[in-house]
Amino acid sequence: MIYSKYMLKIGLKNKLNFIPLLLPMIIMLFLMMMNTQAMKNASFVANLNQDIQIMHTAVGNQTDILATDSSLSKEDEQVITESNSILANNIRLNEQAISFAEAGKWTEALTIQLNLMEQNELRHVEANIPASEDFKKYLYMNYASYKELSRLNAEPQQDGLEMKGANYVYRMMDSIFPVVFMICLVALISNMVNASIIEGIDIEKLFPESPIKFQLRKIMVLTLFGLFFYVLFLAGTFALSSALNGVGTFQYPINIYDGVFDQTKPLINVVLKAGILQCLSLFFVISCVYFVSLLAKNGLITLFVSTVVLLGAVLLTGQIAPMAKYLHFLPTTYVNAIRVVNNQLAFENNNPSITFSNGVWVLLLASLLVIFMILAIKVQSRRQEMLMN
Repeated sequence: MIYSKYMLKIGLKNKLNFIPLLLPMIIMLFLMMMNTQAMKNASFVANLNQDIQIMHTAVGNQTDILATDSSLSKEDEQVITESNSILANNIRLNEQAISFAEAGKWTEALTIQLNLMEQNELRHVEANIPASEDFKKYLYMNYASYKELSRLNAEPQQDGLEMKGANYVYRMMDSIFPVVFMICLVALISNMVNASIIEGIDIEKLFPESPIKFQLRKIMVLTLFGLFFYVLFLAGTFALSSALNGVGTFQYPINIYDGVFDQTKPLINVVLKAGILQCLSLFFVISCVYFVSLLAKNGLITLFVSTVVLLGAVLLTGQIAPMAKYLHFLPTTYVNAIRVVNNQLAFENNNPSITFSNGVWVLLLASLLVIFMILAIKVQSRRQEMLMN
């Protein structure tokens, strides 16, 4: 218990540890400010206004052609006239959608957009008019999302520029956790696990307690510290974004990458599953950093090796084509928890075995294996000391 308190003091009182403790929050605040600026030109209403401007320009250009080009045939004139009529109707409908959106009537606003998509883009795609696969994917996902948002009477959140509390937590779990948060966690744990070395002496050797029991307690304290850091980050993110922009809805539809792109799941389901994977990822990363520290016996070396090996593996997930079919065996794959739960990693790497349930098993087994190696090293070290004495 005394040593556990000592470790917590190292984690919470060392001034250098405030840098990795606060860095994720600072980055979260910076991204929120950037999103606030970007949303002025990328919100639902802003995008509709841009579409209206484009359509007004198109109508003006086509009207000029009708007035100035005497070589047009009657058929050409009829086509342009009908096109202008369709554009004028679309402008009117978009203006109605803007009015509804500004009044908070999202069901009505999104119903108009769904009807326009059915009459235009979806009809063209279904008629086999050439379109890129990325455009089709975006169209189907947008349509599925708008259908569910219309039912919920909820405001659409621009992908990557989420502002509401629930949605912003989802974005931070997807973009900040796999790299920035993990780097900070590795830095914190590296400092804590090497705190037992004082002037070249390992003070753990002074405790007569069974090495297995002692090390399990130490790993538990490290894990609890990591979970505290994780909860603090997510709670701070949710509280701040909710206070500034509203809570949003935990039923917000999240698109699922299933090849058809017409399925969504409630945000709460995705976040809860991703949260489980991320907590298990913390357990795995903490165990690995501790294991590296036993071999390195130096804080800087532990930090460097852990960062390169663990974070390098996370960043390279899905980037090396020959490894795609083996990704479901790698625990670092599941650090990208959001992309696992929404099936994006499985879809992009053509590996249907990258699933939530497989992630739970892989992370648990990998963590237990690392802990077994830690215990083996400590038990062997204790035996050698007893023989020498």
